[in-house]
Amino acid sequence: MLFNRNFWGSFEGNYVYAVKVDGVNRYIGRGVGARYKHPLSGKSSCVQLNRDLFEGKHIQVWAVEDNLSKEEAIKLEKEWILICNTIRKDSLYNIRS
Repeated sequence: MLFNRNFWGSFEGNYVYAVKVDGVNRYIGRGVGARYKHPLSGKSSCVQLNRDLFEGKHIQVWAVEDNLSKEEAIKLEKEWILICNTIRKDSLYNIRS
């Protein structure tokens, strides 16, 4: 499990994050506070991420961008989902935000 440096300290505002499973982008999300921890909790609302965690797959959580307004985070999350689905169709577990 690997965290981008942004997640080790406190940061302000909303953020967008990406989750890779075995090197493949699988989830794009946004949040505040400790939302980025859900892919590694086993209690995610994304069933596929829980399955990957329990199967021992390599899960990485990366900051895409932080210090955003809620509106900026929503827009950026949608853009990243679109980009990921364009580059590698059907790779994301969340196909839309």
